[in-house]
Amino acid sequence: MRTQTVYRSLMTLSFVGLLSACGGGGGGGGGDDAPAAATSAGSVSAGVSKGDTVTGGVTKGPVNGATVLFYPVDQFGFPLATEIASARTNAAGNFTVTLPAGAGTVLVESFGGSFIDEADRSGNRVIQLGPNDGFSSILPSGSARVAINPITDSLVIRSRELAASEGGFGGIFNTSRAAFASEAGFDAFSTVPANPTSPAAGASLAEKQYALLLGGLANAINILTVELGLGTPTYEVIRAVTLDLVDGELNGLKYGDPVRVQGANGVQNLARDVDLETQVNRFKNNNAAAYSGIETPVFDFSILANRAPTANAGADQTVASGAAVTLNGSASNDPEGGLFYNWVQTSGPAVTLAGATTETPTFAAPLIGDAVVVLTLTVTDAANATATDTITVTSVDSSPTANAGVDQTVPSGVAVALDGTASNDPEGGLLYNWEQISGPVVSLSGATTASPTFTVSLGNAVVVFRLTVTDAANATATDTVTVTLTNALPTASAAVDQTVARGATVTLDGNASSDPDGALSFNWVQTAGPIVSLTGATTATPTFTAPNI
Repeated sequence: MRTQTVYRSLMTLSFVGLLSACGGGGGGGGGDDAPAAATSAGSVSAGVSKGDTVTGGVTKGPVNGATVLFYPVDQFGFPLATEIASARTNAAGNFTVTLPAGAGTVLVESFGGSFIDEADRSGNRVIQLGPNDGFSSILPSGSARVAINPITDSLVIRSRELAASEGGFGGIFNTSRAAFASEAGFDAFSTVPANPTSPAAGASLAEKQYALLLGGLANAINILTVELGLGTPTYEVIRAVTLDLVDGELNGLKYGDPVRVQGANGVQNLARDVDLETQVNRFKNNNAAAYSGIETPVFDFSILANRAPTANAGADQTVASGAAVTLNGSASNDPEGGLFYNWVQTSGPAVTLAGATTETPTFAAPLIGDAVVVLTLTVTDAANATATDTITVTSVDSSPTANAGVDQTVPSGVAVALDGTASNDPEGGLLYNWEQISGPVVSLSGATTASPTFTVSLGNAVVVFRLTVTDAANATATDTVTVTLTNALPTASAAVDQTVARGATVTLDGNASSDPDGALSFNWVQTAGPIVSLTGATTATPTFTAPNI
């Protein structure tokens, strides 16, 4: 039993070219010719009913002794787990298997086996496939039959490549399958082709036409083998032809790039002078008795050729300086499948793009006042075809607003706090600068902060301050605040009356006097009685000697 890890390694080989294993099911009639309707889902639509028996064939000529494995399939066309069932083909290339309950739609892979080269008119050339050589297919929705051959392999590879960027293998596969069926007149996945060199008597028209297509392909492979200087078709040549077919044309190119393959004299480009339609006719003529009365089909699969993507970087934007900007390339489109995205800034003050290879990258608009940033979106499809579009983002500096707070009235001598925190800049931080513009000079602490302070005892006074705020683009705004200082009257206390002896020293006490604004000055004056001499008349506690009379 192959694990998923081994399978993915095998699929790397198959991706290089899957036309190798010539082998075809016996095709005894009853093929399901109608393709399933395409869906947009990421995974392939539901397959046979739970526990249904499935029959099929591995064909290029019938492949005898091939191992056939069945896997649940993910949104990229690869296994979700190890195989859920296996079978082995008989001499006619056919097999029967019962899938476990709940299997749904599955990926089908063949490995190994041997077949008689259908292009060898003598019928004696047997091609043995290696244990990792084979074809891929998909068991279609609602079908209990599955074909596995170079054509199904090519269509699976195509769908995987188109799903590589974003997933959605199921919808892409169904679209590719339907496109093939509309041109060929039969479904490549549920129609099991007849044996190309000796179709069964009961084979349907679709099964025979499918066999002719595989026979013509075998002729083309043999011609290419000779041009490569090889004596016998190799798996590498067949794989190369499979890759060549991915874009719907047998012309030595895959989406415009040469297909490379090992020849007798090293790695070479696959020849471009082989016409598949000519080889189909040639194969039919070489097997005329087997195809008597069968009209030669014309296979034109150019509908599978790559169509260029379109890029859409979204509408131009105008934003505030420093604002978060989200670009949107989701309106870009590729007719065949997913896209790879790459955003690059092409002009303007440098910005840092987050998610430059996603549909919707983000960046912060420059904090330098008005600025224009131009970005280019390049989208690339699975065939490496590209398209570009640009978007212009204009950042506009929004001037800040200054708010020096409400006017204040406070007692002189009390600590005063100014407040500029209600100032605002749409783009971000501010620089603060406070200055006194009128009134008795005071000393501000924290004049470059949002909330400076000062303390001064001036009695009644009016002091005006101006706040200037500056944003990152050097735009400024100002506001003023008026602070009115008021002087509260003091209270005098000469203490209680005293009775003393003649000649005694008397101490007066004005310490109970107070002033809300702060310190007091004292002045004592005698207003009646025999004259005494005050010592410390300007202090809180002067003294004198009581009269001796």
